[in-house]
Amino acid sequence: GEQLPSVRSLAVELAINPNTIQKAYKMLEDDGLMESHSGAKSYMCFDDTTVTSVRKQLLESDATAIISSLKQMGLNKEEALALIETHWE
Repeated sequence: GEQLPSVRSLAVELAINPNTIQKAYKMLEDDGLMESHSGAKSYMCFDDTTVTSVRKQLLESDATAIISSLKQMGLNKEEALALIETHWE
């Protein structure tokens, strides 16, 4: 429910193009993580289901990249799991 800064103010704060902020806000809105109305303020709005879904998408993407790297390095599944286990703690 937190209010988000305006596109213009965030662009100034981050020293990036306002179009970049606008695209990011659009992506957040498309994913159901924010709500905005023309001429009104934008707010974060999401429930546990949305957060879980987005988190799963991000983690699956990261996991795929990590697994690909481990395979390229010649590790088998058992070696990869042992490596993960070592670094988990």
